[in-house]
Amino acid sequence: MTGQQEWIDQTRRRIRVALWAESLADWLAALLIGLGGAVLLVKLLWPAFWPEVLWLTTAAVVLRAIVEIHGGPITQYGFLMM
Repeated sequence: MTGQQEWIDQTRRRIRVALWAESLADWLAALLIGLGGAVLLVKLLWPAFWPEVLWLTTAAVVLRAIVEIHGGPITQYGFLMM
């Protein structure tokens, strides 16, 4: 492998990492905005229920992440059908 080809491969790896980091940042921003909005809305409208909403939202995010990791609905386990 020539030096030029190694440089190209290294640049491609860096671009892939940068694209992954950008996607992660978008996901985290959407998560924080959604979670913050949900908690604020519930705290203002139903103050007694806000801890439960926080846990339910966290559980929904975890389940959605599992679906994203597997690339689609998890039907083989039978507990999540989207």
